[in-house]
Amino acid sequence: MLTVAGDLSKFDTIPGVVDRVLEKYGTIDILVNNAGATWGAPAEEYPAEGWNKVMNLNVNAVFFLTQDVGKRVMIRSAPGRSSISPRWPAFTAVARG
Repeated sequence: MLTVAGDLSKFDTIPGVVDRVLEKYGTIDILVNNAGATWGAPAEEYPAEGWNKVMNLNVNAVFFLTQDVGKRVMIRSAPGRSSISPRWPAFTAVARG
């Protein structure tokens, strides 16, 4: 087992997190995005700073982590087409025989 701690809200740290996993295991078969933040204020009082913090970690970091893993592991090794779908905040890989 490998535990990799990192602040995914700092997007420039994401490649280092992926590097650590790839150094240990050589590949990534399953990616579980389990980071999240909340601000804890009612919607009518939610400050822009809080909104940006939540969206950067809960949406943007998940996308950029998935994108980095996809570029280095999934796209390189899967035959067929791979794409980042503009409709869904997740990486989509499609392999066709």
